[in-house]
Amino acid sequence: IDESSVPAEIRPLTNALNRLLGQLDRALSAERRFASDASHELRNPLAVIRTHAQIAKRCRDPAERADALEGVLSGVDRAAHLCSQLLVLARLDPEAAESVNRSASLADAVTQAVEDKQDAARVRSVTVTEALPEGDRCEVAIDPPALGVLVSNLLDNAIKYTPEGGRVRVGVASRGDRIALQVVDSGPGIPATDRERVMQRFYRRDGASVPGAGLGLSIVQRICELYGAEVSLTDGDDGQGLCVEVVLPSAA
Repeated sequence: IDESSVPAEIRPLTNALNRLLGQLDRALSAERRFASDASHELRNPLAVIRTHAQIAKRCRDPAERADALEGVLSGVDRAAHLCSQLLVLARLDPEAAESVNRSASLADAVTQAVEDKQDAARVRSVTVTEALPEGDRCEVAIDPPALGVLVSNLLDNAIKYTPEGGRVRVGVASRGDRIALQVVDSGPGIPATDRERVMQRFYRRDGASVPGAGLGLSIVQRICELYGAEVSLTDGDDGQGLCVEVVLPSAA
């Protein structure tokens, strides 16, 4: 609403309306962008599934048919993972982040995530260890579901990109009125030139051998934006692997 000719008495009303319209425009733009990205990314796994299904239908050799069906299952798994990540991203509600009573235990979230990921780590012979302050639940100002998603995504990424026989370490430490979460792996790491780009939705580094949707770190970044946290990527122990650090505001 053009305010140049608006009487001073109703200018506060027009200001409020303009702010509301601006918020609505940003919300609709984000929704359109999300729908466009999602439809684009879903085409790839669905096309792969269809191709393998067609091969399986035509095959007469049992071994070739079994190989094609394995490709179908792999494509279904990838599509399911992508849909799951997209739903998580869609559920991240800015209004929930504005709740004044939000609080969650980072120590509990780490313990739960490590327990949940033990099977995945065991399959890859990856050793996962945790280092938590004794007797401190490390309460942070974030809703429990969002914190669970953040820790789970970081740990999932670390395990997937760590080679067999590698190590993943999860640590928590208090820093005054902030609490830091570190997830350190012994994988290939990420070059400094790519560390900003991997936070973008659907970005996958060239030559990446691990299947994924390119959404894990972007979800972490989005949660950090909503709850006033900070995320940074650095080299891991002795310059090897990757260290992802998230510094969250303490609930205290």
